[in-house]
Amino acid sequence: MSTQNRTIVLDGKGHILGRLAANVSKEILAGKKVVVVRCEELLLQGKMKRNKVAYESYLRKRMNTNPRKGPFHHRAPSQHLFKVIRAMVPRKTERGREALARLELYDGVPSQYNQVKRHVCPSALAVTILKPSSPVTRLGDLLKRMGWKYHDVVVKFEEQRKQQNQQYVSEVKALDKLKTEAVSQLSGNTEFQNVVKKLAEFGY
Repeated sequence: MSTQNRTIVLDGKGHILGRLAANVSKEILAGKKVVVVRCEELLLQGKMKRNKVAYESYLRKRMNTNPRKGPFHHRAPSQHLFKVIRAMVPRKTERGREALARLELYDGVPSQYNQVKRHVCPSALAVTILKPSSPVTRLGDLLKRMGWKYHDVVVKFEEQRKQQNQQYVSEVKALDKLKTEAVSQLSGNTEFQNVVKKLAEFGY
């Protein structure tokens, strides 16, 4: 998972929640900034019914004398992942607080990371860990049943983003095709070849 750049942008789709959290916590403690997008696409092992029962048990944990003081149970996938990572970091020390400050988590893909290359963590991918027959639960689907109100909103914006990206790719391919055709037409032109040679001398 380590890269030469200090900022790592990870795509959460297809990753096992706990394994990804373990790798992310290690990287932020090492001093790197980590950004995880599409947290709603993270996976949990087991069927929906089993994970739902476990999450309902987690929701019942509260302070008896004054529940308003916590613990607080967030429904957003990004906040859920944050609590998992926070438990793997010494958050009450200065080192742990600085590590968590280097962490960014998002549901969907925000505009500032739409054109940025997104990486994966091979040791946390479900396809490399689980058998094809192993049941998994999508985190976004589970938290939608548990009260997450913005699942449909995130899905809507993700569809818009994918359509815009597809349109951009088709435009780039069309321009590349026109450029290739223009170069092939000028391949026999001696004046054009002389210009290419001069540009090559200057490193172009």
